[in-house]
Amino acid sequence: MSLGPTRRLLLGGVAGLAAAPTPARALAPGSGRIDVPEEVGATADPVPVWFHRPAEWRPEGRVVVVMHGQPRNAEEFRNEWRDLAEAGRFLLLAPEFTHAKFPGTQSYAFANAVDASGRKLPRAGWTFFVLNRVVQAAMREAGATRRTFSLYGH
Repeated sequence: MSLGPTRRLLLGGVAGLAAAPTPARALAPGSGRIDVPEEVGATADPVPVWFHRPAEWRPEGRVVVVMHGQPRNAEEFRNEWRDLAEAGRFLLLAPEFTHAKFPGTQSYAFANAVDASGRKLPRAGWTFFVLNRVVQAAMREAGATRRTFSLYGH
């Protein structure tokens, strides 16, 4: 059966609408924490994402992700970057890779890609992918419409 050009256009438009991301709800301006479910890690705990949403930020606006170091102090990083987020009008996200969920240097600093002896571990457990999943989930929660983000780490 052949569809006419009008039906093909209509069906294509409906398929495009179904694929568009829709946020559960937009975050109110201010600071807080979102707990994002994540299966990878030593525990079933969610990954906390500390955020600051300036009142001037818009859903199509810039998103900046700040990574903590070994002390796992994401909340402190969020607090220290808050004024920059306000001045730059960007959504600030600081995911926290807790010691309980991502224990040791191998699990966080080396992204669980290799074990202590340097042997490659299965990709399904790599925390490289956790970062993207968690950030994308937090962006959806915030109501962000863009798919990209800037990343700062040290």
